[in-house]
Amino acid sequence: MALAKTGRSEEAWVEAKSLLAENPRHALVQVAAAASAMAMGMEDKAAAAAISAAEQSSGDSTIVSMAIDILRSLKSVEVAIGALAGCHASQPASVVIVQALIDLKRSACDWDELPLLEAQLAQAIATGDSNVHPWSVLFQSGTALQQRDCAIGRIKSLKPVAALPFRPPGHGSSSRLKVGFVSSGFGPHAVTVLAGDMLASLQAHSFDVHLLATRMFPGSAWVPDSADYAGIHDVSSASAASIAALVQTLRLDVLIDVDGWADGGRPEIFSYRAAPIQLAWLGYPGTTGAPWFDGIVVDRFIVPPDQQDAFSESVAYLPRCYQPTSPPEKVPSPPERVACGLPAEACLVYGCFNEPTKMGPRSFARMLDVLAQVPESVLWLLEPAGRGADRLRHLAAGRGVDPDRLVFRPKLPYLSYLGHYRHVDMVLDTEIYNGHTVSSDALQMGVPVLTRPGEVMAARVAGSLNHHLGLDDCNVATDEAFVAQATRFARDPAWRDSVRARLRHARGAPGVFDPAGYANDLAGLVFDLLARTASAAPPADPLAAASIRKKFRSPSGAQP
Repeated sequence: MALAKTGRSEEAWVEAKSLLAENPRHALVQVAAAASAMAMGMEDKAAAAAISAAEQSSGDSTIVSMAIDILRSLKSVEVAIGALAGCHASQPASVVIVQALIDLKRSACDWDELPLLEAQLAQAIATGDSNVHPWSVLFQSGTALQQRDCAIGRIKSLKPVAALPFRPPGHGSSSRLKVGFVSSGFGPHAVTVLAGDMLASLQAHSFDVHLLATRMFPGSAWVPDSADYAGIHDVSSASAASIAALVQTLRLDVLIDVDGWADGGRPEIFSYRAAPIQLAWLGYPGTTGAPWFDGIVVDRFIVPPDQQDAFSESVAYLPRCYQPTSPPEKVPSPPERVACGLPAEACLVYGCFNEPTKMGPRSFARMLDVLAQVPESVLWLLEPAGRGADRLRHLAAGRGVDPDRLVFRPKLPYLSYLGHYRHVDMVLDTEIYNGHTVSSDALQMGVPVLTRPGEVMAARVAGSLNHHLGLDDCNVATDEAFVAQATRFARDPAWRDSVRARLRHARGAPGVFDPAGYANDLAGLVFDLLARTASAAPPADPLAAASIRKKFRSPSGAQP
């Protein structure tokens, strides 16, 4: 496997064949053979070996996960789905296989068997199975308490560590608080798209900001400029213990987990309690289930006060939408409508550029109902993986909607993608997990977002954006109201113009698209939490809350 990863693929394949001849039913050998075959571009052999590895793993979740990673890397998602379905048939009790199969099926809009597979995951959560990954559970129907139980179960799978000695905040020589943000997204990623300007504003006006990057993006134009921060630290190959030691060496007063259980997240770093205050924020729309966070930063729309019990963390409220937004650079003009696949003649363009994994039968059914009510319209979607587009066209035809009214686009560079919103009249949001960064993108470009806020945090972010922009009439309570309001947008020019005018006004006013104002509010929240922590510090080393306020400079209006 090392040979395959270092480019010596032919040597790897020769070695793998030799090992297979000697150990034809050894699961790890099968994984190595699969990796070597992938390096040689022999996907059929790679898939067969990965399936054999999963079948012969005796339920070893590490072996199964390695085999699944290989299957996921196949160019054909349909082949990967078929291979995982075979693995599931031979090991129906494997939660790791079930979850991987669900994820791939969602990416290709293959929904036929999802209810049964998701029920199996729900049962695993109920029994405390730590193999269920919280990130995947956000995409399926369920309750906030179920998401909390899943996260708590996953936390129990982490190796226990001894917390570092408590260090009260403010014992450095600087008169500015030192705040660290841990993320795999400081580059071409939603974190930078959303929060880049806000983080730079925090450094300029409030804190010494340190970015701890668990993944690097060499050469990317999206990588933050080191001149804008107190420090950018490459911890991509460091252990959790080493990162915790760095936090203490830097004497960070606050450490913020930007990723949680999202892809690339490393919540185990925070189990060392290396900073006096530790917060969860932004990247994972749900509870981490961890006992080592002092708070999760949210707003009162996405987490109403009566839902706080669904969070293992204390809920820390911002007085604004919890999702920051960085205004885009100059957005290029899009290609002409026909070049985008849209009709040349005038028609209403409903759009949804959410990841296809967020689409589901309920979301798509109400979108088709809108198309049926507004025949002079089309629906513009991000193209799913595999045969996903054909599946959606087939569903449209089955409901009496011309499949040609579905238009698909590929993934594009960020600014080019933003430009395509100039051809969109209204976004129709998805159910269960709605548009987050994508909703901010649309609204920044002046395109209203119609959403039905759900019960869990992941289903309420678009609604929070609308609420804080004064567009509550774009938040509806039922699917019937969703279809009616989308139809009204097409039929009622006065209301359509009102929505657009209010959005234009809100875009130019302080509020949602306001990185400096967001930084000021986040700083105020941090000062408040630090003051409370100081008041409750261990008697052996007391630090009064008043001294925190005296020692540190806070932004105007931020200090409680």
